[in-house]
This record gives sequence, C-alpha cells and structure tokens, in this order.
Amino acid sequence: MKWKKYTDIIKNSTLTLSLIITLFLFTTLETIAQKKWDRGASTDNWHDANNWEPDGIPNNSDEIVLDHSEFASDYTINISNDAINVEKIKINATMSDITLNVNQNVTISNGEFSLRSESGHTANLNINANITVSGGSGPIPEFGTIPSAGDKNIQANSGIIQVGRDIKFDPNTNYTSGAETWRFQGSSGSTIQTGNAITIHKLELNKSDASIILTLASELTISNNLNIQKGTVEVEDGLIINGTTFIQGQGVLRDFTNLGSISFEGATTVEGMLETNSESNVFFLSDLTCEGNGEIKLLGGGGRNW
Repeated sequence: MKWKKYTDIIKNSTLTLSLIITLFLFTTLETIAQKKWDRGASTDNWHDANNWEPDGIPNNSDEIVLDHSEFASDYTINISNDAINVEKIKINATMSDITLNVNQNVTISNGEFSLRSESGHTANLNINANITVSGGSGPIPEFGTIPSAGDKNIQANSGIIQVGRDIKFDPNTNYTSGAETWRFQGSSGSTIQTGNAITIHKLELNKSDASIILTLASELTISNNLNIQKGTVEVEDGLIINGTTFIQGQGVLRDFTNLGSISFEGATTVEGMLETNSESNVFFLSDLTCEGNGEIKLLGGGGRNW
C-alpha cells in the first residue's frame, strides 16, 4: 500500500508538471502570436478580420508580418477606421510590392516598425497620423529600414513619429518629408542613422537623460524647427536647420567630431549649451540670441564665447 501511494504521488506529480508545461507553452505562443495578411476579405482594410491569417483583427499581443507567405501579389493596407496597438510591424516585400497607409494612430509596444524589400520590389509607407514606438533593444531600429537591395519609400505627410531609441535608414530608402515631427523620448545613446541625405520637418528632444547621435552619410536638413528642451543632440556629420532653433535650459547641441558642421539658417535662441569643436564648424545665417545661462562654447578651450 505504501508503494502504491508513492506511485500515485509520482503519477499525479507528472500530470501536474505536464499541465504546467502545456499551459506555459500555450501562454508563450499566445504572447508571441503572429498575424499575416492573406486578404481573405478581398478588401484593403486593416480592420477586416478575414484579411488576416489567422482570422481576427490584430491586437496588442500580435506581431504583424506583412510579407508574401499568405498573399503573393502586390497589396495595399489602409489603417483608417481606428487607432491600432500591436507588438511589432514588419514590412517585408520579397516577391511583390507592399504599401501600408497609416491614417490613424499606431502604437508599437515591442520596439520595431521596420521596412525591408528585395531587389525589384518596393516597400511603401505613407504616414498621415502619429506613430509611437517603444521597447526596442538590439541592432534593429525602433523605426526605419533593414539593409536590403530593394527600394523602401517613406512618405511622412503629417503626424508625430515618436521613438524611445533609434531611427535608421539604409541607402535604398527614399524619405519624403511633409509636416511631420520626429520626437525622441528615450535614454542615452539613441541614434539617427541615414545612408543618404534626407530632410525632415521638425526634430524634438525633451528628456534630460537622453541623447541623440546623428550618424549620417550626408547632411540632415530640418526644414522647420529644432527644439531641444532637455537632453543632448550630437552631430557627427552635417546638420542644416532652415527654421528656428531653440536650445532650452537643459538642452545641449554639439558637433560630435571635427567633421561635423551645423548651419543655422533661421533665428537661434540658446538658453542651454551649444558646443563646437571649431568655430569654422558653426554657421549663423540669421539672428543669434543667448538668454539666461545660455552659452556657446569652443570645446577644448582657447576659443571665444559668442
């Protein structure tokens, strides 16, 4: 009888362990669920449940993979009915062209909104609303393109593109600016990295422990305003600001290397710090005002304050 009891205990323990493992696997699969576009509803509407494999409108636990594993032809998806909240969005145009039109706000909670395409095919993103991305880690940018042979077209007509970390574009990215704002809300070491010269509308930084490093193949042009409320923006290559520049009390703007240059074509107000490696790296083409404790400083000393 005693041995039978122990046997029953072992059997019950084994069943309990099996149940725990099954529940764990089920929960894990639920957590990392993928949704792919199969256009089963024969529409371009993100919010048609039958357009997805598996069926169902994506929710905040879904990773969205827009590729050709379920639908081989060119396709367009419109986010128009309601705002969406998902884990990730990955556009991967390998066999045909893919276009995503963002007409309602998009929230990404697990750190990736990316475009990739193979030679001869194009991934297109048209932005007409806010995109917020957080939770990123590793080499994949929170917003941007994955190095690949095909064209990636991003048309930023309006809205705020808010990230906690990196924005990166490979050389095959065509970025067209409208009235958008790039806003960084992350921590130290964020980067803007581009494979060619681009123009954006506005750039904002408002976090005291944050820094952005501009790593550019050529210059970044800000067609409207640069506003650094808190944190540091470091320029490795060229930065041109066509509109006004406002460096507030806890803000810092500096050219990161002797190769960096900053051209201020609009009025510039410095309440924080503007630092440069060389007087010849900074160009003021309009009014310059230092207010409060504002300072313009030559790094390494030996220069003058403006």
